[in-house]
Amino acid sequence: MRTSFDLPDGTQRNAEPRAAVPEESMPATSLKLTTAPLDQAKPTATLEVDEETGLHLLRIGRSITAEEVDRLLAEDH
Repeated sequence: MRTSFDLPDGTQRNAEPRAAVPEESMPATSLKLTTAPLDQAKPTATLEVDEETGLHLLRIGRSITAEEVDRLLAEDH
């Protein structure tokens, strides 16, 4: 997939020396710096089925508040 994005000036200035050292292009360096953290990231959500109810459970690593549920339901309408 081909994607374009603008780097903030400071970010581009910081990335340029990294691209020059191994003689890589700026796009190759940007790709490497972007994908490395994503490749190492572990999924935080797990999908399970509750044995008692048979309902699907999505565990996201924290409790969801009633306010969050209300906001999500309001956004849905």
